[in-house]
Amino acid sequence: MTAVVPHDLVIAYDDPALRPLANNARLRIERLLDCTVTLDCTVTLDDAHEATAATNDDGVRLFMTSAGLELRFGTAAAPRQRPLRVDWTEPSMLRRLRGQAGREPLVQALKGKSARTTKPEGPVLIDATAGLGIDSAIAASRGFLVIAIERHPLLAAVLDDGIERARRDLRTADIAARLHLEAADARHVLEGLAHEHDADVVYLDPMFAGAAPKSALPKGSMQGLRCLLGGAAAGASAAGDDDDTIELLELARACARRVVVKRPPKAAPVGGIAPTRSAIGESCRFDVYTKQGKAPLSERSET
Repeated sequence: MTAVVPHDLVIAYDDPALRPLANNARLRIERLLDCTVTLDCTVTLDDAHEATAATNDDGVRLFMTSAGLELRFGTAAAPRQRPLRVDWTEPSMLRRLRGQAGREPLVQALKGKSARTTKPEGPVLIDATAGLGIDSAIAASRGFLVIAIERHPLLAAVLDDGIERARRDLRTADIAARLHLEAADARHVLEGLAHEHDADVVYLDPMFAGAAPKSALPKGSMQGLRCLLGGAAAGASAAGDDDDTIELLELARACARRVVVKRPPKAAPVGGIAPTRSAIGESCRFDVYTKQGKAPLSERSET
């Protein structure tokens, strides 16, 4: 089931030389989202905002540049957050993928006895809240076969473009080859897997639930994501989590032997459900739930 796209999309660009790139992106997005995408080189940014306002909430729009597809916010006269673009070849990201990923608390949380598999392609990880794909890429770099799920169509579009560029770069091609993107509501995907038990690990990053968000993303990108996705939904639990997050955790635990949830350091566990253990990082915590059972919070290990 693909992400819901309420209206057709427009990819704007301001240089005729970018049309081939924009057209390639158009074809991929139409397949990914099952929608019609049009190209527009003649409109101003303000006109592009008017053309896509019903689809791209709050002035958010797709824009093709020589570096790749971006999400831009606001208008030319009143720009706001920094554009969002997926780039795994950026030096700091390459260092994480090639040299430092194995030491990250995320990888420590994802790996373990419950994540081991006899599958020849390696353990299967479902990233149910893919976002810009950073954690998906790190997992793929450490041997996981990753199914990345993103339900926001515009975020899925820029992630798809970033993965395509990563496939064409020798430094990241092997990582991108281990990652498959689905534009869908993860709840529906996990419901389908609950009877198959085909996932080794499910990863959840409820980005703006719990406490004040922290991330490895630059501040401007984080602001852009907040603009796009909004804060925690109404009807949050006492732990500060929206109903979707709690439902995702319940569905994930039904279909995988291991579930990892990214949390702010001082946030309560999702829905007050104590994890088996936690891996503690500098700016976040990874709560691990395994089939062996849940330990009291006071007994969780900090590895």
